[in-house]
Amino acid sequence: MDAFQEVKTLDDLTLPKEGWVELPRKDKALRIPIKAVSLEEQERLMTLYKSPAAPMQWKRDPNSGKMALVSNEADAAYLDALEQTNRSQSRALTISGLGLEIEGATIDEKWAALSKRLTIGDTAIILSAILEISNVGDDKVEEAKKYLTQP
Repeated sequence: MDAFQEVKTLDDLTLPKEGWVELPRKDKALRIPIKAVSLEEQERLMTLYKSPAAPMQWKRDPNSGKMALVSNEADAAYLDALEQTNRSQSRALTISGLGLEIEGATIDEKWAALSKRLTIGDTAIILSAILEISNVGDDKVEEAKKYLTQP
């Protein structure tokens, strides 16, 4: 079978719905089955793990001297919550795209079980492959991977 597809537009391009990720080990390779995550499932996960809104605060405009209500995106609690949300989204997407059953009832339990067998680097490789076959853009791939490289 020819690996190349002749298409007239990008809309004609069909992406694989399943695949494998090979993770190199010292004396062998670990082969992990993956599957594409539908746009509906991606949207469901983004809704489930919705990013929090930045807290608002009053600040004085240095030019006019008037007070204005602005978002405080440097607030430590907000940044922690945002990071946790992004990490949870990435983990849920990774687990949804695995082509195998993982022990556990919640995303956190499944992630803990998965983490016993794989490294953080492994999960970043897996997520990248899942996003690629799920037709997610490169900028989103890089953004999601950074949340898997943190403990």
